[in-house]
Amino acid sequence: MSQAVKRGNEETGHHALYIPNVPGCGPEIMERVHMAEDAGAGALMLIPGLVSFDMMKYVSEHTELPVVCHPAMAAAMLDKGSGGFECGLLFGLLPRLCGADLTVFPNYGGRFSLTEDQCRSIVGWCRDPYADLKPIYPCPAGGMTFDRVQNMLDFYGRDTALLMGGGLFTAEGTLEENCRRFAEKVDLKKCSFLEKCDMIETASVRVSFFRRKGTDGNDK
Repeated sequence: MSQAVKRGNEETGHHALYIPNVPGCGPEIMERVHMAEDAGAGALMLIPGLVSFDMMKYVSEHTELPVVCHPAMAAAMLDKGSGGFECGLLFGLLPRLCGADLTVFPNYGGRFSLTEDQCRSIVGWCRDPYADLKPIYPCPAGGMTFDRVQNMLDFYGRDTALLMGGGLFTAEGTLEENCRRFAEKVDLKKCSFLEKCDMIETASVRVSFFRRKGTDGNDK
């Protein structure tokens, strides 16, 4: 898959990335991380609800690749009125503390029940100054459709990753046509970080990535 994406980039001049999920436990995860690196993956996705936040932090400290935090299984830790983590802490601060460069979370008004205030809290914990941590990218997702793109840009701002999955398949048109349509709606020319970061493009995510610390301890 990584090689196919690489060929596509060479043919088009774009910078799409293949971002594989890395499951497993203990040493098995690092073996798969190294396999993904050797295969040319552009980033790594981890699910702390399955592998733990501690393991995501460990991986982030032992790879040069950006780390994407996925929220699957996290609802079990979410406060629903009888104890648990507040949304901003679970989907914003914890991923930031534990090495993620981008955190995916359920968007308000989609398939899930988060509110606008809860989503604002997540974004605040991703971006607001906190100790010596650099900000990470919020990535609202879940039930995203083309008619919501502008609304999400207005709500979250342009220093945000937008993820559309099923919406690319269910909308009228081919997958290729819908990916192009999505890119046009986002309009990368208006991204304020373009002069500071390398732009990454994928079929479902378009975002500027930056690393806080590399494995050698230097800023990336």
